[in-house]
Amino acid sequence: MKPIDIGLIQARLKRLEADAAAETQRFQVVMAEHERDVDLHARRMAEIETELEDLRTAERVFAKLTQENGEVDADRLSAATAAAGSYGKPAGIPSVPDMIEEALEHGRDMGAAGLRPAGLVSYIRGKYWPGAETSDVGPIAWRMWKRGDLRKTRAGYALHKSEPETENDGPISDRFVEGEEEAA
Repeated sequence: MKPIDIGLIQARLKRLEADAAAETQRFQVVMAEHERDVDLHARRMAEIETELEDLRTAERVFAKLTQENGEVDADRLSAATAAAGSYGKPAGIPSVPDMIEEALEHGRDMGAAGLRPAGLVSYIRGKYWPGAETSDVGPIAWRMWKRGDLRKTRAGYALHKSEPETENDGPISDRFVEGEEEAA
C-alpha cells in the first residue's frame, strides 16, 4: 500500500469513530428526554387516576344520599342515559321545564337571585341527567321566559315571586317593579 492510502483510511476511521461517539451521545440525550417524558406521563396518569377515583367515590356517595332521600336512582339514571345515547333526554326523568323550575327553586333556597343556563345545566347534570348539554336546557329556559313562565334578572333566569324585588335581583329591562313609582 501506498503511504497516502493508509492516511486516508486512518482519517476516515477517526471520522467514523467521532460520528459513532456523537451518535451515542445523541442517543443518550434522546433516551434521557424519553425517560423524562415517561416520568411526566406516569405522573399525569397518576393525577388523572386519583381524580377519577375521587369523582367515582363522590358519585357513589351522592347516589347513596339521593336514594336515601327518595330521589332518582343513579343506576337507573345511568342506564336511561346510556339507552338514550348522546341524543335526547333519557326516559324516566322529569320534563326539562320541570327540572329548570326545580333548579331555580333550589337556587332561590340557596340565596341565588337567579341562575344562568350553565347553572341550570349543572344542577340538572348533578341530579338527573349527567349528559345534559347547555343546548338541551338553555333554549327551553329562553322559551319559558318568552312565554312568561320565567323572568330574567341580572343573575340569570328566575321564578316569578310574590314578594317585591330588590334592586339586586330586579328585571334586566326594568329598574323598578311594576306598580312602584320612582322616588323623586
